[in-house]
Amino acid sequence: MCKEYNGWENYQTWVTYAWLTNDEGSYTWARETVRAGVAAGDNLQMIGDGIQEDVIEYALDIMPTPRDGVVDGLYTDLLTDALHSVYWRSIAKAFAEEE
Repeated sequence: MCKEYNGWENYQTWVTYAWLTNDEGSYTWARETVRAGVAAGDNLQMIGDGIQEDVIEYALDIMPTPRDGVVDGLYTDLLTDALHSVYWRSIAKAFAEEE
């Protein structure tokens, strides 16, 4: 069940936006990604979907690998579920409104 959190649709969306805006590199990347999408005529859903793909890829790339080399399991399942619970369109909209 999704529950609003700090003005966002849920905790996962809020914490993802907080993470993206708390680090200069992530913030710059997200702003440039949204800016490029808007300039290309993409809608916010398309831009959000692109951000989602990149963030999930990044999160899985930096994920600690178990000693046996297997990356499937509880950690991956929980991380993937949380990232799929994010309202990426809302994050794209927040960055677009900064412009």
